[in-house]
Amino acid sequence: MEKTFRKQNQWDLAIVGGGAAGLAAAVSAAGAGCSVVVLEKQSRVGKKLLAAGNGRCNFSNTRTDVGRYHGNDPEFARFALTKFDCEENIRFFEEIGIPAVEEEEGRIYPLSGQAAAVVDMLRLAAESRGAKLLTDAAVSSIIPQNGGFSVRSEAGRFYAEKVIIACGGKAGSELGGCEDGYKLLAGLGHKITATAPALVKVKTDPRLPRAMKGQRVRGSVRLRRKGETVAESRGELLFTDYGLSGIALMEVSRYLCFHDPSDYTLDLDLLPAFDEEDLNEELKRRRHRLGGLILEHFLTGLIPKKVGMTVLKEALAVKLSGKCGRLSDADLSAAAHLLKNFSLPVTGTLSWRDAQVTAGGADTADFDEKTMMSRLVPGLYAAGEVLDIDGDCGGFNLQWAWSSGRLAASSVLKALEEER
Repeated sequence: MEKTFRKQNQWDLAIVGGGAAGLAAAVSAAGAGCSVVVLEKQSRVGKKLLAAGNGRCNFSNTRTDVGRYHGNDPEFARFALTKFDCEENIRFFEEIGIPAVEEEEGRIYPLSGQAAAVVDMLRLAAESRGAKLLTDAAVSSIIPQNGGFSVRSEAGRFYAEKVIIACGGKAGSELGGCEDGYKLLAGLGHKITATAPALVKVKTDPRLPRAMKGQRVRGSVRLRRKGETVAESRGELLFTDYGLSGIALMEVSRYLCFHDPSDYTLDLDLLPAFDEEDLNEELKRRRHRLGGLILEHFLTGLIPKKVGMTVLKEALAVKLSGKCGRLSDADLSAAAHLLKNFSLPVTGTLSWRDAQVTAGGADTADFDEKTMMSRLVPGLYAAGEVLDIDGDCGGFNLQWAWSSGRLAASSVLKALEEER
């Protein structure tokens, strides 16, 4: 039976997970003549990738540097990120039919602006090169056997000379986030570090954010722990009925991982183009120009009206039916100060379902950073989010997925060539 099983279901490489890292690995390996089977738990490949960048797929960043990554040993990512850097991955996508465009802060998007196009072209590239993509094929065990691996899945049993585990982490549970990769690796002797949801929306005292629900501002945010700034970012902030979202907020939320959120405060600068003194002078000019208007319109044009109204109510504790011209210098100073120092106590974060990426995962000390191969199980590789590497918001996590997936594939190809 074993002999028949190996003859019918033998592959050079089995990839567990058809997400970003797994698909990149499949395209790279199959394109070099390697027989590849991808085993995906979900009903389609790339399901989580479809939601990336709000459906636009911010798939890389020209400012990629190991300093934008986190984990117990972020330096582990340096080799992969250097060998398959942003420029190289842009070329990779152009070759499979996805031209790229650079937007603000170095973010790279597909020219079409469609995450679905990225998924489709990765899938088609893998299949056209001979890779077999199997869905509804959750893997339950990987057992070293006869110099390779016996892989048991819902789609049957397979024998592969090499295996890449690329089934992601716990984040985005509704899109396929799971613990399968951790369990498979732990079963093979690997250590799994503590995990936490990262790049996730933050809950605060809801009183003020709720009054501004749905409003977006281009501001800056500082995350403070007991008065000390631990992270800061600048960009879009979105007020919600529970607290804050937006790219700038996501970037600092990583630092809430593994800590008591009640120790933290978010300090917002709603008008970073001004310092406080200049803003105070601008408000004096507005008082002169707009003196006949009622207060609810005083900040309209500087910031969204609903945000401006909330700031004035909080800073002045007055009704907004009075005239702008009646504002005192002290009133203007109070408003300017609050616009530059809008503080919200943190109460927590949203759940795994809402997180973009997982902090923590398979301990990178158990893997060779130049090949992505396990130091414990020869022929076993890992790539992407399943490892204890996570990046900042802005395309850095997908860049890691492509880089680590392609490095693992190139290492598999080299190993197979040497063994034959």
